[in-house]
Amino acid sequence: RIKDIRVHGKYPLFENQILKTMTLYPGDAFSPSEAKTQSRLIADLFRKNGYIDPRVEVAHRQDPSDGHYFLDVHIDKGRPYRLRRLTISGNQAFQKDSLRWKLKSVRWDNTRFEEINFQEDLKNLRTDYIRQGYADVVITPDIAAHTETGNVDIHIQIIEGPIYEIKFSGNIAF
Repeated sequence: RIKDIRVHGKYPLFENQILKTMTLYPGDAFSPSEAKTQSRLIADLFRKNGYIDPRVEVAHRQDPSDGHYFLDVHIDKGRPYRLRRLTISGNQAFQKDSLRWKLKSVRWDNTRFEEINFQEDLKNLRTDYIRQGYADVVITPDIAAHTETGNVDIHIQIIEGPIYEIKFSGNIAF
């Protein structure tokens, strides 16, 4: 059985994020092949969080006193992807600087690029457009990640569509 799982090199992620990604838990039966699977799962988590080529090793050591296993997760996250360039086209309703400020994950150049957060920002941007009356807005990102340099170039194409204005009349109760 697995006695304990210890994680080394987890920053900037939290240990519970890594443990939630794993499919092995303390108390589970130990299998060396399952330990190798954990390496892939954790490396994928770091890739989603903006790292180019993370290296993860899950080592196991048997406790001679009871025969149970300790798992040691060693993470070398490697280099992060960095935002090099962000361009926006097609917008008319909002200034480019205003749109960029709404995209929290890419506000500044040379920050670690996390696609998970960027996709969430795009959903929020679409919601902002809809609130302003642009119900047909289409936002299309083009993300070019260069693994050799670690640079990411993003172009966001916005098709705003017509603005809709809804007016109510004749209602005196509310």
